[in-house]
Amino acid sequence: MSDTEKKPRGYWDNYDNCYNAAKECTSRMEFKKKYTAGYHKARKHKWLDDYTWFDEKPKFNYWDYDACYKAALTCKTRSEFQKKYPGAHKPAWKNGWLDDYYWFERKTNFVDDKIHNVYCYLFNEQHYVYVGRTNDITARDWNHKHKVCPVKKFADKHNVSVPEMTVLESGLTLDESLIYEDLYVEQYKNDGWNLINKGKTGLTSGSVGGGKRPKWYKKSCYDAALKCKTRNEFMKKYRSAYVRAWKMGWLNDYYWLDYEKKPNGYWNYETCKEESLKYNTIKDFNLQSCGAYLVSLENGWLDDFTWLQRKQKPNGYWTKERCYEIAKDCKTRAEFIRKCPAADSSASRNGWIHLWFPTTQKPKDYWNYERCKNAAAECKTRTEFSKKYNRAYFNSNKNHWLDEFFPKVAA
Repeated sequence: MSDTEKKPRGYWDNYDNCYNAAKECTSRMEFKKKYTAGYHKARKHKWLDDYTWFDEKPKFNYWDYDACYKAALTCKTRSEFQKKYPGAHKPAWKNGWLDDYYWFERKTNFVDDKIHNVYCYLFNEQHYVYVGRTNDITARDWNHKHKVCPVKKFADKHNVSVPEMTVLESGLTLDESLIYEDLYVEQYKNDGWNLINKGKTGLTSGSVGGGKRPKWYKKSCYDAALKCKTRNEFMKKYRSAYVRAWKMGWLNDYYWLDYEKKPNGYWNYETCKEESLKYNTIKDFNLQSCGAYLVSLENGWLDDFTWLQRKQKPNGYWTKERCYEIAKDCKTRAEFIRKCPAADSSASRNGWIHLWFPTTQKPKDYWNYERCKNAAAECKTRTEFSKKYNRAYFNSNKNHWLDEFFPKVAA
């Protein structure tokens, strides 16, 4: 029996027909998917309660912690859990319980693999910048330009187009991307830029791309801490685990970690200030005293520690000659921005940037079919094409040319 076969009129109004179809299924969800018409008729006639072999129907607020945990035990991956128990996956994701299901397998070592990037969008006329991080440049660029997000909202508000994404750092681990994001945010702030970013960034964000960090859940943090004798060793050896444990308040559970005992609330304004005086740069402060740095960053005290800040240049400092002195040693504009964002801003504002990096900006309709085809011919795979010619890849994907440039080989 199959629901795809055409049944005569009134077929599913018969109790026995519905009963026999339901006998082939183990749950209401399976019955509904396999015999949609039969399910709706059984529901209409209130026959569903007679199918006692079905799994219990989830009720309102049925999916509490214990129910979700029990369902997750039957799955090997998050993907399987989401497909098999969508009703349980949603509250588990919303309440942060997914991190407790440590047996879930993951295909990618999301934390340690060097797949992360730090990028920015510069609105030079408005003097605003957005700094972010991602492990998928192409997808993130498309989202910023087409979906409702801070960058798109800002561009629409000022009636301008979203500028080209500038990749500041690439080939980073998750922890490195978190650190670099913080550093670039501070650097742009010190150079007088206004931030479009509304939420916390870097180490204090506690998320990646809006989701929970996938590797360091409660048990794995605990296991990592067991391998260390001091908090300082834990921080240096498993930095991402340390930050996660610090944010979630688990550090106090690791009673065996010996270090200069800091009571709860030790890191206040005065103690952070005193600690920061030991360092010359924000980067050293972050790496050598992570706890004090995180508390200072979260409370906005870093601006007060002026000895860690870069000196502000006077108005008009970045002349064409000074900008060129830095630009001539850079091979790409991304390198120029990394080296000195303030010089790049001045060069862009005054129209000098195209003299030194003429290939960085393409006309709007530059990547037509022929140019995309020629660029694709230089690459062996779609991945190489995406990395080498990001905009060409985007246009080819949008216009459905990729299958022509990189035909799929039949298995």
